[in-house]
Amino acid sequence: RPLHAEAKQWEGLIFRRMGEFEKAQASLEQAELHAIASGHDHLLAEVLGLQALVVGNNRSQPKEGLAIADRAQAVIERVGGDADLSALLAARRGVLHRDAGDLQQAKAAFEDAVSQIEAINPQSVQLGDTLSNLATVTMQLGDLETAVDLQERALKQFETKHGENHPAVGSVVANRATVL
Repeated sequence: RPLHAEAKQWEGLIFRRMGEFEKAQASLEQAELHAIASGHDHLLAEVLGLQALVVGNNRSQPKEGLAIADRAQAVIERVGGDADLSALLAARRGVLHRDAGDLQQAKAAFEDAVSQIEAINPQSVQLGDTLSNLATVTMQLGDLETAVDLQERALKQFETKHGENHPAVGSVVANRATVL
């Protein structure tokens, strides 16, 4: 059954990338059941974290996504913690709080994620994504100076990882221009 759970997780990821969010959610729900049945809690936490994002962000149901994120957090705690999953879940909570219109909670979640990611792997691509999201929320809250600084950090992160011609770099430059 753990292999079924992993297969359904990958299927959910593929459907998500194709923009088939309802199918992604259905696959992830099946992955969740297989992970529970097999007692594979680490995979269950991964699946729930992704399911939270699909439901909350892609399907525009942020409150439901946050409830799923709470379940993911409980599973992470049950397995004794996992730094990578906790950091990823904090970043996803930031997205969900932003989508729910709670910018202060989004900012706090993104700050928590940045702190966790920096402690795990300061060269992570995930750090660049999270800094960029934090910058956007910070700008929406009116702190333009800090938003520019955060975008600069995100830009350096992406340039280091991808080179200056990567689309992610262009996205950060465009976001920075919005702030300026």
